[in-house]
Amino acid sequence: MTFYCGVDFGTSNSTVAAIGKDGPLLVPLEDSYTTIPTVLFFRDDDNKILYGRTAIAEYVGGGEGRHMRALKSILGTELMHERTRLARTSVAFADVIGVFIRQLKQRMEAFLGGAVDQVVPVHFVGGDAEGDARAQDELEAIARRQGFRRVEFQFEPIAAAMAYQSQMQSRGIALIIDAGGGTSDFSVVELKPVRPDDSPGSDRILANHGVRIGGTDFDASLARRTVMPLLGYQSALTRGGTVMPSWIYGELSAWRKVNFLYTHRIMTMVRELKELASEPRLVDRLLRVLQARLGHAILMSVEEAKIALTTSGTAACRLDAVEEGLAVAISTADLAAAISHDLQSILAGIAETVRMAGLRFDQIDKVFTTGGSTAIPMMKTWIEASFPHAETVEGDRFGSVGKGLALDAQRRFA
Repeated sequence: MTFYCGVDFGTSNSTVAAIGKDGPLLVPLEDSYTTIPTVLFFRDDDNKILYGRTAIAEYVGGGEGRHMRALKSILGTELMHERTRLARTSVAFADVIGVFIRQLKQRMEAFLGGAVDQVVPVHFVGGDAEGDARAQDELEAIARRQGFRRVEFQFEPIAAAMAYQSQMQSRGIALIIDAGGGTSDFSVVELKPVRPDDSPGSDRILANHGVRIGGTDFDASLARRTVMPLLGYQSALTRGGTVMPSWIYGELSAWRKVNFLYTHRIMTMVRELKELASEPRLVDRLLRVLQARLGHAILMSVEEAKIALTTSGTAACRLDAVEEGLAVAISTADLAAAISHDLQSILAGIAETVRMAGLRFDQIDKVFTTGGSTAIPMMKTWIEASFPHAETVEGDRFGSVGKGLALDAQRRFA
């Protein structure tokens, strides 16, 4: 017997969902957790590959190897044509993503007790039609190489809408906002409540839109503003009236680019810059980060502070891995200033989606939010102020899309 499922392969976290006797259910992927961080650790000593929380623990514990995450953001970009070094071999990024997709498939098959060869992942909608199409084609090819016979895509917000319909009591025009780790996707849909004998789905899709901005971009912006100055960002050099090269700190702040800094050439360059630095102790910290490969550890601390700021006015970003006792206090004001540009792009994308649907804001009856980035206080405040007359519903931030994809798989394959 073969099964079908929905797979929400995310930039930060991934979920898998199937249809059980009581409807869609999320598959436990890591012990009892139904989410798994989209993270791999390639351990040097035995060439073993670790996944999710286990991979993070190995990296944080000082394991020797290669830590990789935010792989979804590579799809559709020029990096897909490059290879990356793992131990003594060079591996294509497509194969690295394939390793993670295969692991998801194996874990769901172990749970379901049979082969899974039909899958619904999510469409790519990031404001670049050509790049989105390329990313989707690449993910489909990867999925097929891992044994999925049928691969059909669905828009993330539409999948979330399918999960939301089970909660609805009345028909209405709904704005679905799914802001995740790497992308933010929006749909305006006319929905009606789903009864037990109905097929899941929307009555009418009025607009779909999205931008390639999400939580990992927030992490990068927040890291540049708060942490990178402790490593010499924008500090002066003693010659030429220049400052430390900003591109180093840009790549050190980006989850998917950190590993490219760990080369002999770049470390040699940083040593030379240290001799010219007006504050050499800061550049010495940067050199320590590169030598010990601490870039992802820094971003984890920044991410933890960002998450803490969704419920608190201040948070401490601890950097003991870099230097004992090193820390920076971050406030919600710091977060707002750091992500202002990224957030404006997301909010403009929401407004454009409503415009594409031919509607005004006051014609939206319901706003359904999902995805981890919708917890950001500034985004919540804007949504509430812009749609004051709409019913606002917060969905399962990490599970709504996966459940909706399972419902869509049922509609397509059952």
